[in-house]
Amino acid sequence: MRTTLIVLSMAAMTGCASEPASFDYRSTFDHESRGLVLHSQGETGHAGMYGTNCPFETNHGGVTGDTDLPDKDEELQDHGVTALGPNSVLAVIEDTVHMFDKTTGSYVLDAVDVPGVDRVRIWDEGLVATVSTDAGCAVVWTGSDRASVELPSCPDQHQFTTDPATGTAVGAIDGQVVVVDEQGLHMTGVAADLVAWDASTQQIYAATRGQHDFVALDPSGADLWTIQTDNPVRGFAAAGIIGHAAVTLERSDGMGELAMFDGSDGALLGLTTTPQPADTVVVSANGAMIGIVLPGRTHFFATAPWLQ
Repeated sequence: MRTTLIVLSMAAMTGCASEPASFDYRSTFDHESRGLVLHSQGETGHAGMYGTNCPFETNHGGVTGDTDLPDKDEELQDHGVTALGPNSVLAVIEDTVHMFDKTTGSYVLDAVDVPGVDRVRIWDEGLVATVSTDAGCAVVWTGSDRASVELPSCPDQHQFTTDPATGTAVGAIDGQVVVVDEQGLHMTGVAADLVAWDASTQQIYAATRGQHDFVALDPSGADLWTIQTDNPVRGFAAAGIIGHAAVTLERSDGMGELAMFDGSDGALLGLTTTPQPADTVVVSANGAMIGIVLPGRTHFFATAPWLQ
């Protein structure tokens, strides 16, 4: 294991107009969303809306339909491969996780009762969820006989992620990265309130919002590398199969930045300016499309071929 400190020069990425663009602005989705995901190829996605949810395309940012679930006020929380298809979406309404997939052209739907569900993610055998309990919170696995694991508290939207192959959950609780598997709760001692699992590199990305340190950890929580960004971190996501991290940063002038860091060593690969700093980043499974989610709109950027 190794620890590397890399000091980044953001100015170097923007000071030469002859450098090829790292990202190509594609479109804006002008709607408030209650959860938004991109499908595997990045050309389409799905957004939770108020009272409904809608598929959209990223070339022009237009809505292409809507889906009405039995109840209202759903929140989209995850997407991926399930028994329904390769582009399944999870929507949570109270104690029920609704799953739907339109890969074949027609919606296929299913629902799983998960009492007290708070956050939910897909894994190969079913679902991994945090649920509210009388004692506080627990991680549960559906489709498995694993016993639930108690947590001190439930992590929020940006503090819960899962390895879809093993079902291992990674979270941030009380400002610390934790790992939860069939053996129980493991406190890593690493300070962070934002986490993301990179299934391609089998590592954890972690940071504290508003701070400059961005780190990669192995599944046990050991430090692989650390970089220090010139501008504070606001959000990030694993960039699909390309093995990088898409990170949003906050500039002192109120604008934002979208950066791509190499998952192997944290090297800065690409950078572009955004209208505002964004707390939420979504990336297609192939790494070709990135969405930065802002209040009332989402901007889509295609990653340059040399980043993929």
